[in-house]
Amino acid sequence: MDKEKDFLNTCFNTVASLKVTNESQEIAKEVVLNEVKRLEKENKILKENAENNDKVVDKVNWENMLLKKENQKLKEQSKPNYYEKGLEDTLKEYQQEMNKIANQQKEFIKYLEDKINTIEPKGTGINYCCEYDSEEDYVNAMQEMKKLDTLKEILQKYKEIIGEDNENNN
Repeated sequence: MDKEKDFLNTCFNTVASLKVTNESQEIAKEVVLNEVKRLEKENKILKENAENNDKVVDKVNWENMLLKKENQKLKEQSKPNYYEKGLEDTLKEYQQEMNKIANQQKEFIKYLEDKINTIEPKGTGINYCCEYDSEEDYVNAMQEMKKLDTLKEILQKYKEIIGEDNENNN
């Protein structure tokens, strides 16, 4: 900054110290001196602008750095969170397992109901308190009755355990 000012001062002093012998030299000297003064002013304005520009550039660089940091944070937030992804996968697996268990429960209930219906078809209401032709028929009937009661008891208890409403499924 001082080099330019020193140079312009030297030019100005050199031209100012020239001996003028005629009017055209006087005019030329004035033109050169005015031009040196104009260049000094222009140089001063350019330096001030350069300083302001440096401040603006510094501010822009600072803001740019802040934006880059914010952008990086947003990128990190947008990346898939593997912990959440793991939870989603675990939840899907759990739901599949629960569906599988529910299907197995339904199959077991259907199996028990089918077994009961082979002994006592729906709506027939077999009466075991009657006369039998032989003691063997009586024993067989009592075994069937016991088997039927056991299957009904198991079915009822199983539905109770899994929380199924007995009235809705019969």
